[in-house]
Amino acid sequence: MYNIHKNPIGIYEKALPNSFTWEEKFMAAKKAGFDYMEISIDESDERLARLNWTDEEIETFRSVMRFTGISIPTMCLSGHRKYPFGSKDPKIRARAIEIMDTEFVGTIVRAMHYLKEIPSPYFKIYPDMGNLSNFSKDVGGEFELGLSETVAIHVKETKPGIFKEVPFGEGEVRFKEIFWKLKELNYQGMFLIEMWADNSTCQSIEQATKKIAEAYQFVIEKMQEAGMEVLGE
Repeated sequence: MYNIHKNPIGIYEKALPNSFTWEEKFMAAKKAGFDYMEISIDESDERLARLNWTDEEIETFRSVMRFTGISIPTMCLSGHRKYPFGSKDPKIRARAIEIMDTEFVGTIVRAMHYLKEIPSPYFKIYPDMGNLSNFSKDVGGEFELGLSETVAIHVKETKPGIFKEVPFGEGEVRFKEIFWKLKELNYQGMFLIEMWADNSTCQSIEQATKKIAEAYQFVIEKMQEAGMEVLGE
């Protein structure tokens, strides 16, 4: 269990090879220093099937979490790419899940309109530093506007027009400035490092752990440079 007095730092499931078992993924995350993992429900049949896990499958999954000490408090639902809300087919709309990585709600400013239209404790925002850096010229101002509606924050590297698979330190996201602003705003929530494994090559647990540990260290250093207290200090 992570220290509730500091910002927990998690890792996206897809940062680890698809070939790994859940136990291998959790153990790699733990060895790399992470506090939790975010599960993916994307458009693939394999991951969409997770929505229909049996009680036995769920309990097996929970037992691995208990054994490793790594929890799954968040979920990335990107199955909308296959089942979009705007489909003309009512059967597809019925399976629609969420909208992300588009200008439609690519900023907190845009999202706030819908939060006001649908006031609900279950309808909040999960902004992404990389996406905001692509869609907004004032990322700090975005967080200042919507921090009270923010449940967690994705930490991702991006370049203009490129939202995925940009190595940390090779993009244009101003992490130090963003973390400084979040410290100023006294953000106390979770951070999730979003990155992707190279599934075209065979990786050992040690290799995969090293990869995500490097990303973890990069983010920790940026947080420290911004004056934020981090886990392990």
